Amino acid sequence: MNTPPALTLPLRGRALIEASAGTGKTWTLTGIILRLLLETATAPRDIIATTFTRKAAAEMQHRVRDRLDTLRERLKSIADAYLTDKTLLDDDDALAARLGAQLDRAGETDPINRHLILAPVRKRGLDGLIHLYRRLEDTRIALDELTIGTLDSICQRWLIENALETGSDEHLQINEHSSANLDTIHDHLRRIRHELAQAHPAEYARLVAGGGLHDSNAYLGAVAAATRYNEAAITSVAPPDAADSAAARVALHDLDPALIADWQTLTDSDALLAATRKDAAWKKHRAALPALIAQLRDNRPLDDASTALAAGILDPKFNKGHDALAARYHDHPLTALLRAALAHRHDHDTLDAAATAALIAAVRAELPAAREQRGETTFNDKITRLNRTLEGPHGAALARYLTHRYPVMLVDESQDLNHDQARLLENTYLREDTAPPRSFLLLVGDPKQAIYGFRGGDVANYNRLKQHIAPADRHQLLTNHRSAANLIAAHNEHYTHHDNDRLGDNIHYHPASAANLKNRIVDHHGNPIAAPLIWMDSGQNQDEETGKIAALTAQLLAATSPYARRNDDGSLSRIRPRDIQILMRSNNGLLTLQQKLHRHGIDSELQHEQNLFTGSVARAFADLLAAIRDPENSAHHNRLLSGPYYNKTQADLDHLAAIEQGENEAAADEYTLADEYTLADLRAALNRARAQWQSGGLLAALTPLLDHPKHSIWQTFAAAPYPDNHRHLLDLRHIQQLLAERPPEQNPAHYSRWWQRQLADPPQADWATVPPLPGTNAVQLLTIHKAKGLQAPIVILAPGGSNKSGNRDSGVRLYPVRDGDRLSLSPCKPEGAAKTENERHEDEENRRLHYVGITRAEDLLIIAKRHKSPAKPSEALYQSQTESPHSQILPEGASLSQHERVLPAATAETPAAAPDGEAEPWPRKHYYGWQRTSFTALSRDTDNHTAIDLADYAVAEPRDNAAEPASDDADIRYTFPRGPAAGSYLHAILEHTHGDRRADWRQTLSRHAAEWQIPLDDAGLSACEQWLADIYAAQCPQSGISLAASKRGAHRSEYGFSLALDDRDPANIDRIDALFTACGLPLGLKKNHKHYRYLRGEIDHLYQYGGRYYILDYKSNHLGDSPAAYNAAALKQAMDDHHYWLQAAIYQVALHRLLQTRLPDYDPETHLGGVEYLYLRGVNSADRANGGLGHRYPTDFILALDRELGYQNPYPRQTA
Repeated sequence: MNTPPALTLPLRGRALIEASAGTGKTWTLTGIILRLLLETATAPRDIIATTFTRKAAAEMQHRVRDRLDTLRERLKSIADAYLTDKTLLDDDDALAARLGAQLDRAGETDPINRHLILAPVRKRGLDGLIHLYRRLEDTRIALDELTIGTLDSICQRWLIENALETGSDEHLQINEHSSANLDTIHDHLRRIRHELAQAHPAEYARLVAGGGLHDSNAYLGAVAAATRYNEAAITSVAPPDAADSAAARVALHDLDPALIADWQTLTDSDALLAATRKDAAWKKHRAALPALIAQLRDNRPLDDASTALAAGILDPKFNKGHDALAARYHDHPLTALLRAALAHRHDHDTLDAAATAALIAAVRAELPAAREQRGETTFNDKITRLNRTLEGPHGAALARYLTHRYPVMLVDESQDLNHDQARLLENTYLREDTAPPRSFLLLVGDPKQAIYGFRGGDVANYNRLKQHIAPADRHQLLTNHRSAANLIAAHNEHYTHHDNDRLGDNIHYHPASAANLKNRIVDHHGNPIAAPLIWMDSGQNQDEETGKIAALTAQLLAATSPYARRNDDGSLSRIRPRDIQILMRSNNGLLTLQQKLHRHGIDSELQHEQNLFTGSVARAFADLLAAIRDPENSAHHNRLLSGPYYNKTQADLDHLAAIEQGENEAAADEYTLADEYTLADLRAALNRARAQWQSGGLLAALTPLLDHPKHSIWQTFAAAPYPDNHRHLLDLRHIQQLLAERPPEQNPAHYSRWWQRQLADPPQADWATVPPLPGTNAVQLLTIHKAKGLQAPIVILAPGGSNKSGNRDSGVRLYPVRDGDRLSLSPCKPEGAAKTENERHEDEENRRLHYVGITRAEDLLIIAKRHKSPAKPSEALYQSQTESPHSQILPEGASLSQHERVLPAATAETPAAAPDGEAEPWPRKHYYGWQRTSFTALSRDTDNHTAIDLADYAVAEPRDNAAEPASDDADIRYTFPRGPAAGSYLHAILEHTHGDRRADWRQTLSRHAAEWQIPLDDAGLSACEQWLADIYAAQCPQSGISLAASKRGAHRSEYGFSLALDDRDPANIDRIDALFTACGLPLGLKKNHKHYRYLRGEIDHLYQYGGRYYILDYKSNHLGDSPAAYNAAALKQAMDDHHYWLQAAIYQVALHRLLQTRLPDYDPETHLGGVEYLYLRGVNSADRANGGLGHRYPTDFILALDRELGYQNPYPRQTA
């Protein structure tokens, strides 16, 4: 086996590696980086590695770090082995052999790792191994200094580092869609319109009337193409000669009728009619001559008859042997006049093309300066500036500095370089006068995969750079590690058929060998597939093709499929959907295919670019920004709450409004403090976010708002149905990443307006593209362009049709015109030789596109062929379906032969029923988004929900304080304000005060009164202080001690909890309701079929007394204006009305779970106390037990409810 170039390259000078698909290009490149770092002791800061995208750069950085860690583990394994074998590291001639054997025992098969360990040992013995370890440790510390990125990012870095030499302004912001583009087009278009109107008034009028000289937006695409191919000249078009056109029309005005009659006599003669072709269409329209003359004379469009006659005048199609008659016709004065006039028939089109060429050239020249005036630039502008500096009088000095500062340049995906990027390499590392002796330039690429011409890349640039590399320094990777051996053989057979190996100028397919001996997809006997390349007939159009591919996919997934999946343990199972990748040319075809796969019950994942600003999360983010800017605006609140961030219904909004207005005091008192996210909470959060935005930035302000203790927006998104939950979470995460990478200005108003502009006109930029949804077990659908770099066990390739989006004619186009390696852009469609040359280049790019699709498969490749005559040579490439030893043709209308053996489902999947002869649909799993719940949320789903919503009957309507003025001696218990703010105030007081420290009470009362806006004067504070004394003296109903005494021992206040529930099935409301009914406390809960993941709540007071743990809950409900209104019977009625029995049970289950984890000898009979309710308005110094009610559920009830809530209690019930 040949030694791979990763081990043989000298790491100096220049080198090129052409890596065919699947031959380990990334492994080779990262291996060379390891050799540079460890073998040549090149510092990480001296190395630059570039690739095509930021994602690929991040992956390369990760791979380098992983490979260093793996190598370090191998060195550690040697040290560990030395502890048991002291002779392992004896510094003798056999040291390398012993270490090689140790690496074999450790399972080390990576040639790079073996080389890095053994080569220094062979050279320097044990000292070489010690030096390697030290070098490895130093490299890991400095690895962050290694530069891995795109050529654009490297260019930007060089401009910043050398701003003085290049004249670059580092403050310019990258904006590929600057408004300067449109403004510059508009300015030049106005100028050109004015000039045309002055110089060619008649033609200008016709041009405008015919739709020429479009609006500014129509030229954006052409300008983008011109700047993308900055080196390409724009072909100028000469404007029509207005004098000649006018002279031709004047001559038609002065025509002699006798001349017209003579011409008609000639053309109507039998001799001329016989001398021309019988099928000449103009013969039928000879009578249209007067109309044609009038239309040409008046400069009007030609009708159909005149158009046909005009074609005959230009070319009457004389037969051979009639030269004299043909000469007489051609020399006739009227023929000459008509032809002269017809030559100017398309003057308005010529004028339009001339104007377009002048406009695009002027705009391209002015755009860089126009963008800089706005503080903006583009990557193209930056690399152009750098190239101009390098080509200037001081360019050699700058190039010498750059190559000395960064002596190593590794360029991945070099086949997709554009002209300016190739020039940058030629101006630096390929200059003969600047490269230092220790510099190293490596180009890595595969010209057979050069398919990104639409991004400005041109494989001609690769071929040009290749000429700078000596033939001896050009290497190839031809050992395929991706595909099975039989599939590689099928590739070789296909590409050696006819001229299929021709993929471009000096680009050919080279037969590959296979190194992948593991077959994931096998036949039903478990053997490698003998003929893994299948040609299938896919109909005549996209609809037929997608239908047949969907049916074929179902056959592959069926239990009786002729193919099986070999698992890691060697067993065979059904093929999984994620084992299949389907490639087409356009997203339109993939969308149609996705719908048809869905009809077969097959999940699929379509990976196409989606813009962040077209989604609901980005639109709702605009509402969030508006609410942060104006936290007190109720309209913003409602819009925000009803959107996806909070997902509130109208009933929820009404409920929050009722709490806000004090109409729901009991519900507010219970739930607001525990879990309810009220409007007051929202306002407070928005106000904090606004202040944080001004001081710390929007990202810092956003984080606590998204994860509020009472409402997590992340959890709200997670609770949505699939796939919306995944899409929303990814979009929100992308917004956070956007804020981190592109921090907004501190002015909220400006940033809000900027966000609205993006929503109105989503930017077509990488930073605005969100990642695709992750698929768990779905067929992967991709365009062939998107599939580059990916692979799958089974690939179905449908390269037919067009990858054009269908809107290319909506604006002005520039056509590429090639003359060898030179490229120019023309507003006129190429004709003749130029057209032929363009078609050849397009055909070669299509061939390369097909190569990319064909080489994605690991074990099985199915090519869908439309049965029609190929219109282009590249279409014949994938229709050349010759039978060969490793390929087969699926006859028209045939399906994959199903096998009688029924394969089991893949691991962790449920086997489907045996098929009934046809391909069965793949069983689908459904995902139900989980939600969180609470006591109040559950209690709303009761038969008597009105009692919950209006928990406090006495305050269903607010008290009219004006009509019933309170007397000076009125009891504070009954006159104290009601509503959520008052309840929150009382809870805060009881949380932050202690019964034995009365000296602190008044300050605490006053401070929290200001916080919750409770109007208390000195007299009110004194009354509250006495009320608080009565509360602390009140008796706890279960334990019998005072509230003050309960705080002297172990206790917790405002103890929040989240009970984990079983969300695999909806909550079993019937069984829960039956438990309470058996206890004499029926709830009447309704089924809601929701999947709950957590049940949240908050315990007001938890304390220990006498070996038991008790729960105390404060209630600020107003039941009446006398102590008798809070006796035991009244309290029990209130408990029934508000379903507080459910709350008590939830609290006891929560305490039960807590104690199980905290007490090693936990026994619920011994340790679990009851639940106590203290109605604060009912406490009475004359009767310390008034206003209190306690209850303890039986242990069996608690254990049963715990199980129903999804917790399998491991606690064994102890018996005496």
